[in-house]
Amino acid sequence: MASSRSKPLFRYRITRLGFHFLFVALFAMIGGSLRGFNLLLVLAGLLISIVLLQWRQGRHAIRQVRFHRHEVSGVFAETPMAVRYEIHNAGRLLPLWCLRIEDRVTAQPDVDADRSGESSDDPLPRPQESELRQPVPLIGSVGHVPAGQTRGMSVMCRFHRRGRYQLGPVVVSTTFPFCLMSCERLSRETVEPLYVYPRLITLRRGWKSLLPPRRGGDGHRSTGGSNEDGEFFGLRPWQSGDHIKHIHWRTTARIGEPAVRQFEQRNRHQICLVVDAVNRPGAPGVVEQVLEVAATLINELASPTSSVALLVADAFVADASPRSNVHASIGADATALLERLAIANPVHLQASQDDPLVRAVVDRSSQLQAYDLVVVSPRGFKDACQSSDQSGQQALSVWRYFDQRSRLAWIDVSSPPVGRLLAIDADRMVSAGKTEEAGYVHD
Repeated sequence: MASSRSKPLFRYRITRLGFHFLFVALFAMIGGSLRGFNLLLVLAGLLISIVLLQWRQGRHAIRQVRFHRHEVSGVFAETPMAVRYEIHNAGRLLPLWCLRIEDRVTAQPDVDADRSGESSDDPLPRPQESELRQPVPLIGSVGHVPAGQTRGMSVMCRFHRRGRYQLGPVVVSTTFPFCLMSCERLSRETVEPLYVYPRLITLRRGWKSLLPPRRGGDGHRSTGGSNEDGEFFGLRPWQSGDHIKHIHWRTTARIGEPAVRQFEQRNRHQICLVVDAVNRPGAPGVVEQVLEVAATLINELASPTSSVALLVADAFVADASPRSNVHASIGADATALLERLAIANPVHLQASQDDPLVRAVVDRSSQLQAYDLVVVSPRGFKDACQSSDQSGQQALSVWRYFDQRSRLAWIDVSSPPVGRLLAIDADRMVSAGKTEEAGYVHD
């Protein structure tokens, strides 16, 4: 027996045209009764029978509808996304006409409603919690579905803000044939979460120089200090970051240019992105740029041969939330990492407050040992290491440990050298300040 949650809900509502129709029928019935005009009584009966015919037809049609929304994965902000639906006619004889599909998108309050870490001097207008809770409709339509057949349709939408949203429930309705009554079918099973990841940015040529040198030599770069370089594979031109021990001197003397030995990679390249989500005073929106850079790097680096992990130092670190743990990708699937960036909660660092970056690195230092660190931060290395307490000294020792082994890269998104390699749009905040959450176009 189906549970009450899984049962579809049906609703029948008289439209404005239907109310006008019934008013005329009532006027004809009263006038015919008082004046004894049989023609008016016949007209009233005809009008009422049309309304009953509308109800019977709409009720039968909406109960024959079976609809399904294709699984929706995460989407990047400012990237168009197609939400696809399938409408099936379970009837054997009659086709379905003029079906209207209405889906809803609602922002979850734990993500967008209150970002306490944002600076109060942010010049961009922020929507209120009541506005974020207002569902945005995604509307589409299907004109004709023959008996026993299925028709598909899609709704194109684009999100301007990252975060966690909720899709559904989906409502299918029809007013065919006379538009006197709207017959609706709602299913609660169509409710599902949707993560909107930070916006992707453009990476310019040479952006890989921001990453730490790759250990073991795999045709890109190689560093020394280990005898486990792998099996000799061939020769290639020298690149910045190659260790001197890999230079093949005989070939270098013959061609007049440095050439290094290339080895077959034995172990996967493991990189952990440490995202610093601390707002800088006087630089509103810089954390969003940090999240965009991190999402772009994850999207580029996640592959079957590269292991990517993520550690976000934000407001969840202060609360010791499980979301503050190190999240690792599964092969090329970095969904968990991108979802973590989607719900990142920036923090405005106070004078008496512990630095979330320092706390995250110190608490997760044992988990970080297996990775090369790439810190994406709105601050420089010296600014992030100003803390003189015990936690600050422990974090500094962790940074030195990785730096001495060429396993640390610090990406300050506000520095000009990084800005030349990462196409961070200075006007991004203009588009991010739009109050619309989603638009729709249906096929």
